Amino acid sequence: MQIHIHTESTEHVLVLQITGEVDLHGTGALRKELERCIANEHLYVVLNLAGVKSISSTGIGAMIAFAQELKHKSGELVLAELSDQTRYVLKLTQLESFFSIFFSDDDAIAYFADRKTD
Repeated sequence: MQIHIHTESTEHVLVLQITGEVDLHGTGALRKELERCIANEHLYVVLNLAGVKSISSTGIGAMIAFAQELKHKSGELVLAELSDQTRYVLKLTQLESFFSIFFSDDDAIAYFADRKTD
């Protein structure tokens, strides 16, 4: 199964809805999209992972690298609507506390809106 990435821009937040398998092959497409985010100066990014069937260590590594790059630029990557598989992998790797995780895209977008007003 391939990876599909649907982008949606809301205010100052970019939402990336990921479906498929974020494995060795799918991670390349994900990295390209994340690099495009940086190039277009999207600093507040939500990864919606509801449609992710599986995620490999390569995919997790790409998400961590992107989160760190955004943080360096005063931005942030958050996760929303985790699939059971993704939640399991994050728990297994003890990375649940590394990412801010939200129940829905709307919750994640509201989080960024609250941060803008602080």
